[in-house]
Amino acid sequence: LHLPVALNPGREKLSKQTHAPSLPLDKPGPILASALNFLGQAVPAELVHAGVTEIWDWAFTHWERPLIPRESARLVHFAL
Repeated sequence: LHLPVALNPGREKLSKQTHAPSLPLDKPGPILASALNFLGQAVPAELVHAGVTEIWDWAFTHWERPLIPRESARLVHFAL
């Protein structure tokens, strides 16, 4: 299974080497929902502020492999 690589505005892969910020541990829901949307999975708006367990449960139940973008790399459109 191939997933697109997340790129920052400088078109660098998000990683520790490119100094990508850590995920916020206090409110991970919006970033997790954005990551799933980045992968083509349309997370319902009411889940954006849900807890990690609830978002993962939704993702496992509703995952649709054909919706994953076919690009090898994509710009990230959310702030970390």
